Amino acid sequence: MNWYLVASLSSLGLVMGALSVRGLTHRIEPFLWLALGLFAAIAIAKNVGPRWFLHAVLVGVVWGALNGAVQSALFEVYAANNAAA
Repeated sequence: MNWYLVASLSSLGLVMGALSVRGLTHRIEPFLWLALGLFAAIAIAKNVGPRWFLHAVLVGVVWGALNGAVQSALFEVYAANNAAA
């Protein structure tokens, strides 16, 4: 397991959580997730051998957990900046 790769790619979940809390991802969030997902897939494919699926699942799970944790911890700010959501 390449834990450094999993941790560094999962930190992008913190970035997306912070951007969405600040209200900067209104209409482009699906495209940002797609771009970051493609970036993560390429990074995993280049740096991991036959256990690429396990790495991808771990990155996805931690990504979602970190994103949700940031949005939950800063819910008042999220609600104020995302009134349409």
